[in-house]
Amino acid sequence: MKLIRAAIAKFRLSVFLLLIGGNLLLLLCGFAWLQIPDSHTWQFALSMVSALLLVLTFCWIQVVALARLRRSSQPGPLWIRMLAFAVLFAVWLFLSQRIASASGSIPLHAAYWNSRLSPGARVVFTPMRIASALSLALTFAQFLLAALIIPPVLELGTRGLRGAKVGDLIRPWLRPLYWLAVIVAGCCAVFATHALVAWVPGHSVGIQTFSVLARLFVAWIFDAFLLLVVLSMAAATMDGPAANAEEPATVAL
Repeated sequence: MKLIRAAIAKFRLSVFLLLIGGNLLLLLCGFAWLQIPDSHTWQFALSMVSALLLVLTFCWIQVVALARLRRSSQPGPLWIRMLAFAVLFAVWLFLSQRIASASGSIPLHAAYWNSRLSPGARVVFTPMRIASALSLALTFAQFLLAALIIPPVLELGTRGLRGAKVGDLIRPWLRPLYWLAVIVAGCCAVFATHALVAWVPGHSVGIQTFSVLARLFVAWIFDAFLLLVVLSMAAATMDGPAANAEEPATVAL
């Protein structure tokens, strides 16, 4: 209960609004960036510079959000924290894409494992059931990957490389409640987002278009809320009882 109360105390509206508004604005800028032509040299240069600015702004927004969530009396240099976040985010993105790409071969693996079973077991473990089990396993692999990457992001994103403490970094991995929070939040995000996006109202095309945009925005807010819940839980676990009881006055920006 103490950990839950500490996580609630870490939950900040400013971080929630920054994650929603900042990333949404950056996403819209990304769509605008896709419209930049590249038929001339100066247009190509503008496109590259704009892409670099978008990446830097994205890293800055996340680092500022982490700094407001987990206040540190010894913040590392801003560029070091942004670089550490960029590297960890790239690692997570690469591994996440590798896990997601494995879903394309699920039907083949399901048919193969079904063929290796006895005739009686094939009736129970049909290819469809095996495929569902493999898909569920990949989903949980995504959750575990997120649970592993969040503590390093929080630690390096607030203290940098020199100020990072290994003990604080690994502390969430040793708490079952943290893993439970990641799994519950991940399941809620997956099922709620799928339900919102898959629902189609039986009205005109204009209303359906507005409905899609509204449902995507609601899913965006809900997923950001769940992400902040997990981040708050990890931050409360990493700071420990002493740090949670007395919050430092310096905010790492």
